[in-house]
Amino acid sequence: MRFTKKQAEFCHSFKRVKERYELELNKTEIKEIISLIQSNQAEFVIKESNRVSHFRVPYKDKKLYVVYDRKRHMTITFLPEVLKENHIENIINKRKENQKNTFNDPNYKPKVDEDNILLDGFLPEKWKVG
Repeated sequence: MRFTKKQAEFCHSFKRVKERYELELNKTEIKEIISLIQSNQAEFVIKESNRVSHFRVPYKDKKLYVVYDRKRHMTITFLPEVLKENHIENIINKRKENQKNTFNDPNYKPKVDEDNILLDGFLPEKWKVG
C-alpha cells in the first residue's frame, strides 16, 4: 500500500520529533501542534515556499522547530536547533541564487500588479528609473 503525501509527511514528522526532541507524540498531539500553528500561537520563522513555512512552537516545555505544509495542513518535519540555522541559511541562499539567475536572463520580464507595483521582491539597478 502506498502512502499519500500527507500520510508520508505525518509518518516522517512523527519519527523526527521522537528522534530529535525525545517526544513520543500521537496523532492527537501532532494535531495540537498543527492547531497552534493555525491559530497563530506559534512563532513564524521563515517562508520557504508558497506551500512550506517554518515555525517555532512552544509545546510541553520545549520549543519545537516545525516545518509545516500549508496545502496539506500537516507537519513535514521537526528540525533540531543545530540544523535549523543551516537550513534557514540554505533557504536564503537559494532565494538569492534564484533571483540572480532570473535577473541575468535577458528575456526576463518583472512581474507587476495592475498598479505596476513589483511583485518579484526587488528591482534590479538596470530597471530603476531616475
